[in-house]
Amino acid sequence: MQEDGLPISGELLSGNTSDKNWNPRTVEELSDMLSKNGYKDVTFVADSATISTESILRFAKRDIQFISRLPETFNLAKELKTNAWEENSWEDIGTCVPHQKKAYKNQDKVERGFKFLKQPQYLGPIYTKIQSRVEALGYIFLIVLLVAKCLELIVRVGM
Repeated sequence: MQEDGLPISGELLSGNTSDKNWNPRTVEELSDMLSKNGYKDVTFVADSATISTESILRFAKRDIQFISRLPETFNLAKELKTNAWEENSWEDIGTCVPHQKKAYKNQDKVERGFKFLKQPQYLGPIYTKIQSRVEALGYIFLIVLLVAKCLELIVRVGM
């Protein structure tokens, strides 16, 4: 999704798909797609599951810019938090240019889009036995999300 919550890509996966594998692959695929279409200086706001030593090295090799929270699996995260608590010294670390900070803070717009789809009045119990129908329904919900976000944007811009 874009910063304003408009979906730019969608993929249906098993609920058992690991975010640690899917997120970095998706960031790389989106980076390729956007650069082929002339978009430069794109910064990805990524879930902390995206961050691993391997993904950081892969992103650095391809010059992919990203912002994420450092996961607790990194000793550095624990060390920085411990020091901040002991010294009562919380501060921003790293450097973000203003548009990147704004993008990170707007991450909740993306999350709200998926919460919208999961509301019981939109997605209640549905029973289907055929895999292709499950996939079709998933893509219909992605289209519903796109239409809802477009309408939201039109209303917001019109005000």
